[in-house]
Amino acid sequence: MSRNLLIYPLYKINGKETEYQKHKKFVDKNIEIVKKFDCVDDIIVLGKEVGTWSEMIGDILFSIKKLVSDGSNVLFSEADTIFTKKFSEIYSLEKFMMFSKCEEHSNIDSSLTKEFYFNGGFIYYPHNMNSELWKHVEDIDKYDSIKMTGNLYEVIMNRMYYSQFPSMDHGLEYLENLNISKYNWCIRSPADFKNLSHIHFLNMSHYTSDESKFFGFWYEDFFDRIYKLVINDCLSDSIIIELQNYYDLKV
Repeated sequence: MSRNLLIYPLYKINGKETEYQKHKKFVDKNIEIVKKFDCVDDIIVLGKEVGTWSEMIGDILFSIKKLVSDGSNVLFSEADTIFTKKFSEIYSLEKFMMFSKCEEHSNIDSSLTKEFYFNGGFIYYPHNMNSELWKHVEDIDKYDSIKMTGNLYEVIMNRMYYSQFPSMDHGLEYLENLNISKYNWCIRSPADFKNLSHIHFLNMSHYTSDESKFFGFWYEDFFDRIYKLVINDCLSDSIIIELQNYYDLKV
């Protein structure tokens, strides 16, 4: 029987102590929520001191590859997220999955227009995924700390995803048929209040016409408030509507 794992990254990057402490708080609170839901077999926090963002990405991907090779289903979630209800059905998915559109074109791969370009902050790796997909990351060490940007990481993940299908159109149709918005709401689309299970905050602000309107941890207050509501079984539509209105005022 395959184990269902939830993975959080928590790396201390040289010179990023403040960011590390913020992310640790978010990870700790998310772990408390997931334990309350009791819908995974184990939660693993990947982390160590690293010199660069590139070193962190390499460690994450090869750590996940080993877990998958050992027979585990792995759901990867970044710290700037929060779960709002149980999400165990994700582990029944049969393909390597991405869930949330970036809403802009890739500046690295011209084939990844905003219709096809997905965010890399919430990814599912099934235990029986096609091993050929890992060829996209086997040479990741060739990228240095400058080249291995967040955008390049996302491009690699997108190439992994779409390589499972005869065309990118088929890959996009597959995702849309799953009603992916319930897994990872994109704030530029109406919230599915009944089914919403996960909010990825930075995917809301990273892909706007003027990202400078959103300071680094703009979502902290919303995160803390939603955390308290979920823990106390009091989550309501009103906090999601307030978040939507906050975003609308910024853009």
